[in-house]
Amino acid sequence: MRCVWVWALLLLAGCASPPPPPEARGDIPVHVVAHGWHTGIALRASDIDFARWRALPHPAGARHVEVGWGDRDYYPAPGFNLWYGFKALFWPTPSVLHVAGFDEPPRRAFPESEVIELRLSRTGFERLLAYIASSFEPGAGPIAPSLYGRGGFYPSREQFHLFKTCNVWVAGALREAGIEVRPSLTPAGLMRQLRQFSAQAPGPPEWPQAPQGAGAAASALGEANTESVLSRSALSQ
Repeated sequence: MRCVWVWALLLLAGCASPPPPPEARGDIPVHVVAHGWHTGIALRASDIDFARWRALPHPAGARHVEVGWGDRDYYPAPGFNLWYGFKALFWPTPSVLHVAGFDEPPRRAFPESEVIELRLSRTGFERLLAYIASSFEPGAGPIAPSLYGRGGFYPSREQFHLFKTCNVWVAGALREAGIEVRPSLTPAGLMRQLRQFSAQAPGPPEWPQAPQGAGAAASALGEANTESVLSRSALSQ
C-alpha cells in the first residue's frame, strides 16, 4: 500500500509545473495555438526587431506571425501521406518551419482552435526569438507556400523524430523563455500545462461567427489531423 501512495505522489508531482521565474513574466503577449494535433507559437510582429532577427521572416508586413515546426516531407504535404508519416515516426528526418502571417488577433484568426495567451518579459521574449531563429537553416528560402495566411515553409536545421515532435519543439521554446513546462508528445499534454500560466480566463471565443481565411483553413487542418491520428500514433505533425 505504501508503494501505491508513493507512486501516486510521484505522479501528482510530475503533473504539476512550477510557476515561471520572475524574470520570465512581463507584458509581451505570446499565443500558443492548438490546431488539432499540431501546435504553433503566434507572435505580435510589432514586438519583433526583424532587423536583428533576420532569420525570422515577416510575411508581407503581417501584424501577427505564427511559427510551427515539423517533418519536412509530411508537414507541407496536402492531406495525409502514410509513407511520410511512417518515415517521420520511425527515423530521424529533416524538418521545416511553417511561418504564417495574418492580421487578426490570434483568437479571432483561429476561432476553432484553443489559443492560450502567455505574457513574457522582454528578456524572456528575446530568448524565445533566439530559440526560433536558431532553428532556421541559415540562408535558406521558402520551399513551399504556407498552409494558411501569408507565408511559407522554411528548411530547419533540426531533425524530427518520435521524441521530437512539434509539441516538444514548442515546449522547448517556452522553456527557453522561462515558462517551466515539460516536453509533451501531444498538444493536449502541452496545453494542459500552459493553462495555469494563461494571461486570459479560459473559455470559448467571444466572436459569434468564424471569419474566413486563416481561421477556416486552420480549422480544416485540425480536422484532417484528428482523422489521421490513429495512423500516426504519437506523431503530432
